[in-house]
Amino acid sequence: TMKNKFSLWVVIVGAALFMSASTDDAFETSKQLEVFTAVLKQVQTSYVEDVGAEQAVGAAIKGMLKELDPYTVYYPEDQIEDVRLLQTGEYGGIGCIIQKIEKDIYISELNQMGPAKKAGIQVGDILKKVDDTKIEDFSISEVSSLLKGTPDSEVSVVVERAGTAQSFVFNRANIKTKAVPFYGMRSDGIGYLYLDGFTASAASEVRDALLELKKEKRLIREFFIILEWLDQKGTEKLKD
Repeated sequence: TMKNKFSLWVVIVGAALFMSASTDDAFETSKQLEVFTAVLKQVQTSYVEDVGAEQAVGAAIKGMLKELDPYTVYYPEDQIEDVRLLQTGEYGGIGCIIQKIEKDIYISELNQMGPAKKAGIQVGDILKKVDDTKIEDFSISEVSSLLKGTPDSEVSVVVERAGTAQSFVFNRANIKTKAVPFYGMRSDGIGYLYLDGFTASAASEVRDALLELKKEKRLIREFFIILEWLDQKGTEKLKD
């Protein structure tokens, strides 16, 4: 109603005025949290669509951190395995890389020792369902969150293969990935080193790879190195 819309605007404008005068003391912080709670309640009461507390608070936290710098980010509980992957190169999942092509999400790569490979899932399979959730129109990150989980937890997956639906039930596992999955020496004396991510072991893996490359070119004092790093956030591929 118009009355509700007007009151919503009043609360939001009032919150903006209060926050413009913020200080670092505990009293001011407490006051601003009260303002935020009042705005949240008014939005949940008056907005034309339902707004869940988790959705609203998550958006508020992300908005706050965005004002700081591009590197301070918020990961909710359902993305904890993504954080573990970034920090350690390990995560709980099914051991594959998924890729979105048009509207379908495909299995593009498989960890040879991962549970998905052992269960019979193949490269080229199209994901259709994870547990009880149909993934039609899901983003690749949403599907990734469904596939990841605590190691040894059960997951059911339905894929389409050659036009036929096939179901698989198996347990997730602790998947370990290498920060430097490949390195080698070209015939022209240029070394190539692929860095997949800045995990805790990245520095030692780069060092070990460089030492191995030096052994291959031990008769030459100097050689060029090509270091390639692919930022996975900028692609439509995700490890799961």
